[in-house]
Amino acid sequence: MTPRSSVLQWAEPIQAHPDWNAPDDVAIWIDVTKLDEAWRLDRGFYIGAGGSGAAIDNRYEGFGRWLASSSCRIELPVVAIEDKAVSFSDGRHRFAWLRDHGVRAIPVQVLAEQAREFEVRFGATERKSILTW
Repeated sequence: MTPRSSVLQWAEPIQAHPDWNAPDDVAIWIDVTKLDEAWRLDRGFYIGAGGSGAAIDNRYEGFGRWLASSSCRIELPVVAIEDKAVSFSDGRHRFAWLRDHGVRAIPVQVLAEQAREFEVRFGATERKSILTW
């Protein structure tokens, strides 16, 4: 069987409720390998190869099943910088599954005040997430 590739479709960043008076988050294209290196420092929540480590239940495998059968856009992982490490508040299983399946660049949702640091430390030149099945 010949492998096929897909360009993944991403949703817009989810914003805070307007009553919170919070600035809008932004989407930043990151290099998966660079972000993964910083995420490894978050030992309590890092998900290793194949869903090892701090994965919850079957979320890692479940994302792959969902992606194979869904036509919905993928919600962006939500990531912040804490000290030198990065921390996910949403989407770490998605990120780990895509990392393990060869996706090299993805957009992530970050605080506007951290956007520049994300671009400098983890920015990607690619603007497509390509998955080979």
